[in-house]
Amino acid sequence: MPLLRLGVSLQPRWPIDDGAGVLHAARRAEELGFDHVAVGNRLLDSGFGLDNDPLVLLAAVAGTTTRLRLLTAGSVLLPSPRPVAG
Repeated sequence: MPLLRLGVSLQPRWPIDDGAGVLHAARRAEELGFDHVAVGNRLLDSGFGLDNDPLVLLAAVAGTTTRLRLLTAGSVLLPSPRPVAG
């Protein structure tokens, strides 16, 4: 039987002046034995706080941790030359 794997979400958005806080949270999750961290897509962003591209954020997490798995929660949209009409 497979082991239960628990992870943490790096949501909600972090304060705009605390970009290092999200990396500290990822390192702490690793220290506590969590299996993975997850980030969401920014398509439906509320406009508050630090808004990072999910893949760039996961790359930064990968650079500051050693064994955490990285997960995108939902779909990741590729850049589009035309903005989404709302």
